[in-house]
Amino acid sequence: MVAVGARLDEEALAQLRGNVRLTLEAGGRRDRVEGRLNPAFRPCDPLILRREDTVTRDALLIGCDRGSDGLDRALGEAVARDGERVTLSFAQIGGYAPGLLVVDPGAAWGSRRGHDVKPSVSSPLADADRDAALRALAEGDTVAATLSLHDDAVASDLVAAAHAAGHDVLPVDGLPPAIAALAAAGAPMGRVEIAGRGRLRPLEAGTVRLALGVPGDRVDAYLAGAERGLVTLDPGAPREQHLPRGAGDDAAIPGGRDRVAIVVAIAPPAVEDLEPRLASLVGDLLQRGVSKRDAAHAVQAATGLSRSRAYDAVLALGVRAETSSVDRPDPRTSR
Repeated sequence: MVAVGARLDEEALAQLRGNVRLTLEAGGRRDRVEGRLNPAFRPCDPLILRREDTVTRDALLIGCDRGSDGLDRALGEAVARDGERVTLSFAQIGGYAPGLLVVDPGAAWGSRRGHDVKPSVSSPLADADRDAALRALAEGDTVAATLSLHDDAVASDLVAAAHAAGHDVLPVDGLPPAIAALAAAGAPMGRVEIAGRGRLRPLEAGTVRLALGVPGDRVDAYLAGAERGLVTLDPGAPREQHLPRGAGDDAAIPGGRDRVAIVVAIAPPAVEDLEPRLASLVGDLLQRGVSKRDAAHAVQAATGLSRSRAYDAVLALGVRAETSSVDRPDPRTSR
């Protein structure tokens, strides 16, 4: 503990973005701490600086380069003197910092608090909307997205892409814990099955498993068969954490058996829904720049699949097309 009773302009602090330098001065001595502004910080939250990079509601800076024991000892002695005042100065500094995607699954889910950012994108999303949001995140911006995750596959794709790029993804404040976990995962809510405490059934293609109250040492069992997922620790508490998990990631969580989590597991879509010749045609269209949404509309008309199933199949084909386009030599440079 360095100082107590701080009086700061917390509204101004909440406007900072990315990497921040905090300078502490007392008794003619000074030192500094550098870290990342916690994207979950709101005015009236605790003014705590943490070494770990985990996004929680009870910190101002995270990923700090030192703790209180690493500060200049002479500064510590000055602070310890009775009546000594400590001056804190914050400055935004350079360096890459991830963007923040705030997901609001719609007005039906209750109250809101904080995140005073005008909606940047909202459902129904087009591929161009998703790409624009990802570009803004890459610049370290905050993107507020009102997404109909129930029936907008492009919206789920946006959240998945934000996770894959290493950006912070948070649900809008005030949601029930289960809905907050689904929103932070970008789970297509129209295909959610609630997992019970008994033996787990295999996760079907294109579906979502939601499990509440999972012991920390069983998280990996609930994520089995998932392409991607999300583990929420301490739901509803200031230390709430949303930890994304991709296929092959270590599912272990801090605290093991002593932690209780909400687990969201999202199974990969089935390309097998498409007849091989149609799949080949759609893959070729995607490589030529046709949007996934337009391709999905064509698939839906040709096959009678539901809109979400058609988009899932096109999305899986798109991943394959992007991979093959990277591996394929450029004819302009090949001999």
